Amino acid sequence: MDKNFSEFSSLDSKAIIIELKIAHEAILKLLDQIQAVMHAYPKAKPFVRELQDLLLNHFERQNRKLIGFLQSVAMEHNDQSKDAHFLLQDLKDIKIKTWFFIDEHPADMGDVNPKNFIADFKDFSLCLSFRIKTERDRLIPLLESIFKNNS
Repeated sequence: MDKNFSEFSSLDSKAIIIELKIAHEAILKLLDQIQAVMHAYPKAKPFVRELQDLLLNHFERQNRKLIGFLQSVAMEHNDQSKDAHFLLQDLKDIKIKTWFFIDEHPADMGDVNPKNFIADFKDFSLCLSFRIKTERDRLIPLLESIFKNNS
């Protein structure tokens, strides 16, 4: 694990944490914007499309910057490994929920049928909000702790 820690700690840890916080704020802002117009599906569609793009980019950055690191931490047998394992599993779950939501509500120009958009969006936004809270409460402190221990 030392190799992975040294590779990861060579990254700018503060930048990673700041990037997470910025993404969180952008996601929460879009959730609020969609919630404000969700009863008028044509008005919500541009925000839904923007949210989908933002989430896919956010997940891709997490894959590139954090997944290998979290997998290394999860292989250890300590308190941090439990958090890392939980974070990895929860990330898989939210990605699956995101794909289901995108599949049901693609928000492209031809998508004119809101189906169960309001109920689906409420459920999905709760899941996203919980994931953000989890990242704030568990991922960021885990990163700060490991960076502090390796500096």
